[in-house]
Amino acid sequence: MLERSSIIRRDANLGSSKSAKVTIVIGFACKDSIVLASDSQGTYANGFKATDVKKVFEVRFGNESALVGISGYIDPANAFVAKFRFFRFLNGKEG
Repeated sequence: MLERSSIIRRDANLGSSKSAKVTIVIGFACKDSIVLASDSQGTYANGFKATDVKKVFEVRFGNESALVGISGYIDPANAFVAKFRFFRFLNGKEG
């Protein structure tokens, strides 16, 4: 869970064009691996920002895995990853 120190401020311009929200996710296909990285600032639906948001997740199923990068408001994006993992679990796969 987020610590209090990671919450910066409430965005007074929420919904305004002056308040652009940007997520940066970049990926590289290397010879023997894949690298996926992102920034770590996120915004909650109520306008509060956090600086330690995890935006790249590994979801395992069987002997395989997938990398998932999220964007948008923090809570719905994390709910998507949780549902994806649960779906894999329901279908007899590891999450």
